[in-house]
Amino acid sequence: MEFTIDFHWQLSHGNRKKAIDPVLIALLKSIEESGSLQAAAKQAQISYRYAWGLMEKWQTELSLPLIEKHRGRGTALAPAGQYFLRAHQQLQARLMPQLSNQATQLRQQLQQLQAAQQNLRLTLFASHGLVVNALRDRLNELAIPIDLHFHGSLENLEALKTGNCDGAGFHIPIGPLGQQLTPDYLALLDPNKIQLIYLVRRQQGLIVQAGNPKSIRTLSDLARADVHFINRQQGSATRFLLDQLLRQQAINSQQIQGYSHEEFTHMAIAAIVASGVADCGFGLAAVARKFSLDFLPLVEEHYCLALPADRLQEAPFQELIRILQLPEWQRSLADLAGYDLRLSGQPVSYSDIFQSSS
Repeated sequence: MEFTIDFHWQLSHGNRKKAIDPVLIALLKSIEESGSLQAAAKQAQISYRYAWGLMEKWQTELSLPLIEKHRGRGTALAPAGQYFLRAHQQLQARLMPQLSNQATQLRQQLQQLQAAQQNLRLTLFASHGLVVNALRDRLNELAIPIDLHFHGSLENLEALKTGNCDGAGFHIPIGPLGQQLTPDYLALLDPNKIQLIYLVRRQQGLIVQAGNPKSIRTLSDLARADVHFINRQQGSATRFLLDQLLRQQAINSQQIQGYSHEEFTHMAIAAIVASGVADCGFGLAAVARKFSLDFLPLVEEHYCLALPADRLQEAPFQELIRILQLPEWQRSLADLAGYDLRLSGQPVSYSDIFQSSS
């Protein structure tokens, strides 16, 4: 077990504060070294579109260029980018020895507690979502270790069935589409062995730029020549859901500009749309609100945790369920758009979830 401590920059305009993404610093450093934004994006393991959108965002916030493109000579740091990178590097050089010492001290203290906590560790496979992230953070605050891995719903249930995780998060559409998908889910779930615990009811749909300047109203608008789309990666539950909706409405994905351009999280989708690189993405209502974007709801989903019934009395599962049922936990997430947490933490039957999807 090792800890590292770092610092982050924050930009303030009056009462408005914005944390500067650490990826921006990494991009500036890589551009200085390689002379290429594309190479910097690859090194940071993000798409070129996301890197360009991030750079555009902070150039707008600062009202100064951070990079300069030179024909035939690639990309270089503008003076503002140089100053920013130098300030960060100087602070790192001054503070990192002290931060490293503090991290070492913390590691030594926690290692003394680690043996007592090992029996509480949970491994959870789940589909990406804001509530899942918040649950992980809350469990960590309570010193209940959790290993959280993000995969598609069916992949999560397969991992639970084969014993590769302690619990699996999955979401399934409510309505006719859910009815079509139900056999795939039930093939991986044994009602005699797996208890379903409700997490949240949530909305997914089209995330569009503020004011919806392209007047996007339905899925069929994605096939318009003037609409540029950003997609979730193949294998994600949200991508699977989108493909089912397109198939249901007989929309050819090859006609969608940008269908092959992929990002790995709901947040990245919203950031791409907010930057203006894409006109539209598919994802969560809550993420659209975080980026002050417009949202067009298309489907509501049940999001549940599948947990082994014979282990529900174990301490980590008891604590997980207790947290989900706390009124203060539910109130803390009440502002998330498109989320309904009234049943959070409640055991639900298979008929509650899969028949209501029919």
